[in-house]
This record gives sequence, structure tokens and C-alpha cells, in this order.
Amino acid sequence: MELFYKELGILKKIIFKRTKQKKPVLYWLFYFSKRLFLV
Repeated sequence: MELFYKELGILKKIIFKRTKQKKPVLYWLFYFSKRLFLV
């Protein structure tokens, strides 16, 4: 579970850097839901 939260934090940092893009939130949601289904 800790690893999952760690990965989530890294993801948030990556998305934060990409806020200039048009769909950072959609990309994050897609990736997050994909991870949930895989686990």
C-alpha cells in the first residue's frame, strides 16, 4: 500500500509539471483507473 501511495505522489508531480497541457487530469484519471484494475 505504501508503494502505491509513493507511486501516486510521483504521478502527481509528473502531472503538476504537465499542467500546461490541455488534458493532464484526464490522463491522470485514465492511468489511475488502469492501475486500480490491474491491482
